[in-house]
Amino acid sequence: MPARGGLMVLLVDALAEVYLPEMPFLSHLTEAGAAYSVRPAPGFRGVEPILNGVWTLPEEVPFRFRRGRTPTRFPPCLGIGDSLLPRSVNRLARFALATLTRRPYPHLVPAGLLTRLEVATGTTRVPMLIEDWERRGLDVWWYTRDSAYERRKALSARVYRLLHGKSLLREVLAALRAGKDVVYLEFSVELDRAGHAFGPTSEQTRRRARMLDHELAEWMERVWRVRPGMEVAILSDHGMSAVTSTLELETLLGRRGL
Repeated sequence: MPARGGLMVLLVDALAEVYLPEMPFLSHLTEAGAAYSVRPAPGFRGVEPILNGVWTLPEEVPFRFRRGRTPTRFPPCLGIGDSLLPRSVNRLARFALATLTRRPYPHLVPAGLLTRLEVATGTTRVPMLIEDWERRGLDVWWYTRDSAYERRKALSARVYRLLHGKSLLREVLAALRAGKDVVYLEFSVELDRAGHAFGPTSEQTRRRARMLDHELAEWMERVWRVRPGMEVAILSDHGMSAVTSTLELETLLGRRGL
């Protein structure tokens, strides 16, 4: 077992303070300073501001990620095609790629074009963030959702999760046993989907919150069994006003000597 604990970063979409009474495990993490909620900087128009470089907290404190210069590899089925390709083409191509291979593959849009256009979807920032860590010598395992998870592709999202979701925890635990320094995982978008479908305060959405909290608790129990003392950061893009601390991933990495 590696001597150092490492860092796990979990992104939970649309996690609002109103759900905390339904989520005792997450509430505990929040009180312990392991859950953070931020809101996009003024003028942001992207899908995933959490990875777009600068966010602000409720107290308007700058929130920054280190970013690489150019994305050179992408995991299966990134959502950038949603804005640049016909919906039917995007859905079929990305779902096929996600089903047939788990390897990174060249994106349908050249990396240089992305840089020039400054396309503001957060998923385009994931490779930059990961590559920056890797250039510094960190051993990183990472997963980011495929475009099927977007709201307008709810059916294919369920199929994708059915095909691949159960193996995700096994892969994470295998990565931890292999001694990975950092695990980055887009953990859930269920609250976002349920909130848009039924309303953020509906019983259906609250039930999803309880299910998500149970799943998160089970995950972390398994994770800490494999890697005791692993640092965890739960990040969300909807404001939980009770959270007022700042988060810098570099600081969390520094705590682990990474």
